[in-house]
Amino acid sequence: MIRESHAKQALYAINEILVLARTMAFENEPHENLAQLLDAAEELPLLIARDDDTTDEFRCAIESLTFAHPELRSALEKFDRGSLP
Repeated sequence: MIRESHAKQALYAINEILVLARTMAFENEPHENLAQLLDAAEELPLLIARDDDTTDEFRCAIESLTFAHPELRSALEKFDRGSLP
């Protein structure tokens, strides 16, 4: 489970990843690249669904995605907004 302070931001971050995946598909990125993105993102909903606190794991997963896809920096920024008052 994601801490309540980050729940909406987690969904916004997943949305950013899905938007990137759609863009990659429309731009005819090699399917291997799209598959790698989706493989990495696949774990995110599972982290939200778990009973234990997975907020830090979720953030690390998003951060890892930004190394391969710098355009996902906005997803990480959206997630981090949850810690702001």
